[in-house]
Amino acid sequence: MGLFNRPRKKNEVEVLIEGYLNTVTLCCDSFHHSMQEYFSTGLLTDEFMRYERQTHQFESEGDDRRHALEEMMYEKGLIPQSRGDIMALLEAMDHVPDQMEAVVQTIYTEAIQLPANYRERFTKLTALNVETVQKSVALFLLFLRGERNVRESVRHIDQVESQSDRLERELVYGIFRDPQIRDVEKLILRNLIVVLGRISDEAEDFAELVGVCAVKRLF
Repeated sequence: MGLFNRPRKKNEVEVLIEGYLNTVTLCCDSFHHSMQEYFSTGLLTDEFMRYERQTHQFESEGDDRRHALEEMMYEKGLIPQSRGDIMALLEAMDHVPDQMEAVVQTIYTEAIQLPANYRERFTKLTALNVETVQKSVALFLLFLRGERNVRESVRHIDQVESQSDRLERELVYGIFRDPQIRDVEKLILRNLIVVLGRISDEAEDFAELVGVCAVKRLF
């Protein structure tokens, strides 16, 4: 059984949630394209700026969709536990596009120039974090549809987040021992690594919350 007990309400609310998750996916796609463009050149190209604007647009649209969902859930009188779980999950998920926007904003605002010999590792770090976003969206859908095998997805997101953590530490270690990088640039790059890695941190927090909600559903 899914989260909602009455079919009409399930259809109405779940369609809106899926629309919200689609917006999160579009935000993730724009973010990924912007980072791929940035890593391929190390510069803030027009193409990067185009995807940066799209990332902001979809993040803002996601906020609007989430607020509309919250209003509907109160108006339709969903049972308190169901409503509380969904609102908590929406809030946790919303931190993910917020963080993706924060990354591209950091790059743009600080006009960060990435050393060429670090681009490949930054590309890998981005791919890991994007994967946790994609898996989180899929996990939310599994939960909504009442699937019981959410633990495997939660565990996978945790594993990818751990890979991201390790790569973050390796990058910071290498950058701070690189004599070709000025001290101020090392601090800027470390901040970028932290902000980027926080995407998977937020995804992991969301996944853990899904795990808790899934256990509550059993009782």
